[in-house]
Amino acid sequence: MGRRLLPIAALLVVFASGSRLGAEQWSRFRGLSGAGISNVATVPVKWTEKDYNWKVRLPGVGHSSPVLWGSRIFLTCADNK
Repeated sequence: MGRRLLPIAALLVVFASGSRLGAEQWSRFRGLSGAGISNVATVPVKWTEKDYNWKVRLPGVGHSSPVLWGSRIFLTCADNK
C-alpha cells in the first residue's frame, strides 16, 4: 500500500508548490496556465527520430498528459493485471 501512496503524495507536493515553474517543469495538461502555450519557438510539425533523444515501450496504453519535472517525465498507463 505504501508504494502506491508515494507517487500520489509526490504529485500532491508538485501541484501544491507555489513557486513559479520554468519550461523544464510542465506540470499539468496544456502547460503552466492550461492554455497550451510554450516559449519554445521551433516545435516539429512532423516527428522523426532526430527530434527526440529516447523512447521507451510502456506496458499498456494511457490517456493522461505527461508531466515534466526537471530531468524526469511522469506517465501513466494501464496494464492487463
